[in-house]
Amino acid sequence: MPATTTTTAITLPLGAGTEGETVSWHLTDESGRPQHGVVVGPAGSGGTTALVRLSAAAQAAPVEVYTVAVDLYYADYLDPAWGELLPYEWWTTKDALRGGLSWAGGADADPAEPHMVLLVDGDRALRTDPAGWERLLERAERLRASVVVRVTSLDAAHLGSAKVREHLLGAGQYLALGHTYHSLTRAVLPGYTAPDGRQEPGRGVYGYDGDTVQVSVATPR
Repeated sequence: MPATTTTTAITLPLGAGTEGETVSWHLTDESGRPQHGVVVGPAGSGGTTALVRLSAAAQAAPVEVYTVAVDLYYADYLDPAWGELLPYEWWTTKDALRGGLSWAGGADADPAEPHMVLLVDGDRALRTDPAGWERLLERAERLRASVVVRVTSLDAAHLGSAKVREHLLGAGQYLALGHTYHSLTRAVLPGYTAPDGRQEPGRGVYGYDGDTVQVSVATPR
């Protein structure tokens, strides 16, 4: 299913709710302001799959969205979960990351340029250059860029800095996969309640602006 727009909002289909309804991730709000967010859960809970799904949905959008994957765990490669569903660009080395983030200190984005979404897989990229991420997030509206980060912890040090975490969680947007019992998670994710019973990979809770819904995220085809 392609992305949809409401006024100037950009949303991407993330997964299915309990009744089969489409649950969407917000790249912007209705004023066009970038909306950031986190995908949090233990290893193996489906976080990378969620990033791949968002990238595929962005590339199928009726409005142009430029996708960038950021992953410093595989040297010159991306996680095998991406398969052939590659983003338009990827930063997989420290030099590529720093070079990419240096763009954040430059000129404002041209309104004619596509909205950009940076899909960050893991905390290593955040910890490598927290100042660069702070600069990008502070100027996100002028750069027309949204950031989605997949992590296993919401500790400030894990996310690069307290300021980075503040920006990422500012819209109250998150996908919490599996069982996330840590008290910090419950404290910083609005409306989050750990689900009962065992959770299959890809199943969890999507939250945005205080509202939550159960969601199942499947591998895109």
